[in-house]
Amino acid sequence: MALVQTNQGFLNTTPGSSNIQFNYNQPVGADNFLMALVMFKNKATNISIPTYNGVSMTKLFEYNTTPFRVAAYGLLTPSTGTNQFRIVNNSQWNPISVVLTSFTGSSGFGVRNQNLSGSSPNTTTMTGLTTGSMVQGYGMDNSTSSTADVQIPSGTTVTREWRHNVSGWFWGGTSPVLTTTSTTVRLYSGYSWSTSKSGAIEIKGVGSTPPTRRRRIIIT
Repeated sequence: MALVQTNQGFLNTTPGSSNIQFNYNQPVGADNFLMALVMFKNKATNISIPTYNGVSMTKLFEYNTTPFRVAAYGLLTPSTGTNQFRIVNNSQWNPISVVLTSFTGSSGFGVRNQNLSGSSPNTTTMTGLTTGSMVQGYGMDNSTSSTADVQIPSGTTVTREWRHNVSGWFWGGTSPVLTTTSTTVRLYSGYSWSTSKSGAIEIKGVGSTPPTRRRRIIIT
């Protein structure tokens, strides 16, 4: 079954002492996968593991690159229909961004990478992809314009799916299905003087072809 992106949901708010929760509709399909990309501004401690319909998601990564803390989580075969996404919050008085994305025909996460050097534009290189996968790229900067874009690979603009004001900016988009085992993800804030940071996450399809590896065979 081909990998298809089926739905997205977004939350951009300052939760304060409240838990972070909202309803999200997971479409019906085969080999469903739900991913959550979460960004907290100026958070010193780890983000609590999210749940969807009461089921804990699995963390792919979490890192802090001042002033942005970014994490990604995934859940295979999530409950379909409208259910609650929830993060127990230990007080967050700075903005957050939550991006939920659903796929059918997926076996979950693949490789990921980030470039935190700070440049405009900023490019993350992805290698070791499986053919038939998709890549979600994201950028963060203290400044962006309405022309902030996402290119996967560099030079090919994909639809920017979100651009959230987090006292700074967090934006990104998802590629179509890729037929290569490597790509670049270029994030441009819209300002030549800005210092963007970027990252990218592979979402694998069911039955995707892994990169070819050479084998040495010795016959005696």
